[in-house]
Amino acid sequence: MFQQLLNMLFGDSPSGHPNRQAFESVAPDVNKEIATDKDTLPATEKTLEEEILLLARTHGPLASGVRIELSLQEALKLFPRARRRCDAYGKLIRKVCEEYGTELIIKSQKTK
Repeated sequence: MFQQLLNMLFGDSPSGHPNRQAFESVAPDVNKEIATDKDTLPATEKTLEEEILLLARTHGPLASGVRIELSLQEALKLFPRARRRCDAYGKLIRKVCEEYGTELIIKSQKTK
């Protein structure tokens, strides 16, 4: 009787493990869901060149000495990011500064 109880608790039942699922039948579904989530993220983000053109259209021409200040909420509306933080715009800020000499500042309510 004690041996049967241990067998039932630890899965060594004589009926051939009726409650266990095959690992192969579960694993592919999980992998497909993860792959589709990763594939959809880059499609929503624009390239840096498109973002610079949109910035020039909305805030005027980009030239040396121009300073553009945006709130984080405005930046997220114009250029959506998966990571909703100011540091997610580092590449855009650097490229605008290096190529056009324009100072782009993105402020959040946390960093004043």
